[in-house]
This record gives sequence, structure tokens and C-alpha cells, in this order.
Amino acid sequence: MILNLMLMWKLMKILNLMLMWKLMKILNLTLLLKLMKILNLTLLLKLSMILNLMLTWKLMRILKLMLMLKLMKILNLMLMWKLMRILKLMLMLKLMKILNLMLMWKLLMILNLML
Repeated sequence: MILNLMLMWKLMKILNLMLMWKLMKILNLTLLLKLMKILNLTLLLKLSMILNLMLTWKLMRILKLMLMLKLMKILNLMLMWKLMRILKLMLMLKLMKILNLMLMWKLLMILNLML
């Protein structure tokens, strides 16, 4: 009977240890799984934030370049227009001078003939 009790006690101890070990294994695995999920989610969130920032930065650069290009076009057109006006005025002035000289010359000729 004593042997039987001792055997039972050892068996209980072994079963208890095995049960504890299995329970620990299960808890450990579930804990690991939860930890992995949490880490995965935080990693995904960080990755998403980084990608979002990179995308917004690239978008901002593209928009800035487009704006610069448009501004350059506008400034170029304005400059061209001003240049054209200046050239036109200069041409008009030269023409006026030439016409004035020609007129003066003709007048002198007429006066010369008259005399």
C-alpha cells in the first residue's frame, strides 16, 4: 500500500509537471503570437507612416517643381513681352529718326532748288 501511494504520488508529480510544462508551452506560444501581432502592427504602422511621409515629400517636390516651371514660363513670357515692347519702341524711334532725316534732307533740297 505504501508502495502504491508512493507510486501514485510520483505519478501525480510527473503528471503535474507534464501538465505544467504543456501549459507553459501553450501560454508561451500564445504570448509569442500576441507579441508578434503587436510588433507586426507597430511595424506596419511605422512603415505606413514612413511611406506616407515619403510620398508627401515627393508630391511636394513635384508640385514645387511644377510651380517653379509655371512661374518660369510666366516670367519668361513677361520678359519676352517687355523685350518686344522695348524693341518695338526702339524701332519706332529709329524709324522716326530716319524719316525725320529724310524729311529734313528733302526740305533742304527744295530750299536749295528754290534759291
